[in-house]
Amino acid sequence: MVGKEIATQTMSILKKNKFTSPSEEIIATIEVIVLKINGEIVELHFHPDNVTDFTQHIDSIIRACDETLISRNSYRRLAKAVLNLIREHVIEKRRNEITKIMNSLIPIKPFNLQSVNLDNDNDNENQQDISGIELNDDDVGNDAYRSIISLLDIIVPILTTSTPPILKVGDSKINIKFSGDGRNVGRKQKHVMLTMCILNEKEGVLNPTHQYSICLYIGKESYNSLSIVSAKFSQELEQLKTNGYKDSNNTIWPIELFFSGDWKFVALVLGINAATSNYFCLYCNCHKDERYDMDKVWLNSKNTRGCKNTMLFQEIDQNNWITDELHL
Repeated sequence: MVGKEIATQTMSILKKNKFTSPSEEIIATIEVIVLKINGEIVELHFHPDNVTDFTQHIDSIIRACDETLISRNSYRRLAKAVLNLIREHVIEKRRNEITKIMNSLIPIKPFNLQSVNLDNDNDNENQQDISGIELNDDDVGNDAYRSIISLLDIIVPILTTSTPPILKVGDSKINIKFSGDGRNVGRKQKHVMLTMCILNEKEGVLNPTHQYSICLYIGKESYNSLSIVSAKFSQELEQLKTNGYKDSNNTIWPIELFFSGDWKFVALVLGINAATSNYFCLYCNCHKDERYDMDKVWLNSKNTRGCKNTMLFQEIDQNNWITDELHL
């Protein structure tokens, strides 16, 4: 009630002192009034009637915090020092709303590789004990993946409405490249991540923000682990390859699939022997002792002699497997 009375009287003062346009409309607005009562700072915020503008303002703050790695506690301390900043609980409420929206658009599905006896080697003993990590009720597994099609539902509209449009209806084919790699996280734990990108963006895919993670699991790069992961996507990949992608406007986009990674990762997925084996090549039956002969012609017709496991991601054509030049 006090705030409304102050606002009413202030608007009258502004009008009396000619803070108006030629059409007699008040051109000034009240945003914040700061009072000091018994040593305590009290702020009266007069939010605009346009809720959309206020929400966009909060969203811009959240984005700035995320991109500059400002934690919740850091923002709370900053808001305590800078009184005109929006309170942290308002930011956190909006952040939770955004999380719920994104979970509905691109749901993250948990699974657990640890429950399966993947390998009988010693590397499993080096995996960090994660039983002490607190998980939400929805986070049943320690590993997670998300739908490729649900990601396309978000990405494709952005690429079709960009200036200039990256994807054009009728004369564009969506080229999707998948990739994967593992890394050490600390001394004892290993993570493996699979990503996808849209090659139609050309050099834009060199930006990490244009690489979209589709799976993350705790463990090492192994054929058994990757076979479980590939099974999560086999149905979607077959659907995309056969029928294409249908967007919200019922437009059918043809899809071509690619896979790229370092030699070890690609060899694992293709089920090929290691690079030191007799028949090591990812693409043909060249013997390691014949590598020197530059007169021989080898066709990209698949390695059948050095294949020890069934090829994963069989929806991707043989010619579309590419080794990362950085690792050659």
